Amino acid sequence: HNFRGEPANAGTLYLDYRNVHSSRERSGNLIIYGHEMIDGSMFGKLKNYVVDSYFYESHPLVLLSSRYEVSTYKIFGYYYADGGDGECDFYYTDKVDFGSEDEFYDYVNQVKMRAWAENGVDVKYGDELLTLSTCATDAYHDARFVVAARKVRPGEDKYAGTEYSKTRDNPLMPREWYKAKGEEPHFDDTDFVPYG
Repeated sequence: HNFRGEPANAGTLYLDYRNVHSSRERSGNLIIYGHEMIDGSMFGKLKNYVVDSYFYESHPLVLLSSRYEVSTYKIFGYYYADGGDGECDFYYTDKVDFGSEDEFYDYVNQVKMRAWAENGVDVKYGDELLTLSTCATDAYHDARFVVAARKVRPGEDKYAGTEYSKTRDNPLMPREWYKAKGEEPHFDDTDFVPYG
C-alpha cells in the first residue's frame, strides 16, 4: 500500500520505526527507506549520483515535506553500504540519534570516508541529518546505496558548499565489495580532512 492506504505494488517510502518526527521533537538523523524502482520512481534515480558525475550539480538538495513543515537538506555524501546480515564495518542504520559530539562526528566522518564525491558542504554538531536508503543491485547482492544530507541552517544559503563536486579516487567501500575482489578493506587517509 502507499501512504494513503491505497494498493501499490511498490509500497511506499517509509521512515525508520525508531525515528521520532513530530511538531515538537525530531530524531537527529531521519532515515527514509525506499525501493530502487526501474522506472525511476521512489528512490530509482538515486543511483544517478554515481552513474552521472554531473548529476549532483543539478540535484544537490533534498526537499522533505511532512505534515509539520517543508525542510531543505544539502547532500554531503552518497555511498555504498552493506545491507545484509553479514559482516559489516559501518551500520549506518543504527544512528537515529547521537549521544555526544564525538558520536556525531564519528558517524559523519564514516560517511565522508565512504562518499563517492567531495563537495564543500560543511557538517557541524547539532545539524539535523537525513539519510535516504535504497537497494543497490548494480553493485552486488545485498548492497545498499545511501544518500546523506544535513538540514539547511536558518539564514543559510541553501546552495552554499554545493557549487563544486569532485569524484573521489578511492572511497572506502563496504566489506562485501572487497570480499568479492579477494581484498581486505583499505582507505587512504592521506588527504582526508574530517568534519569537526
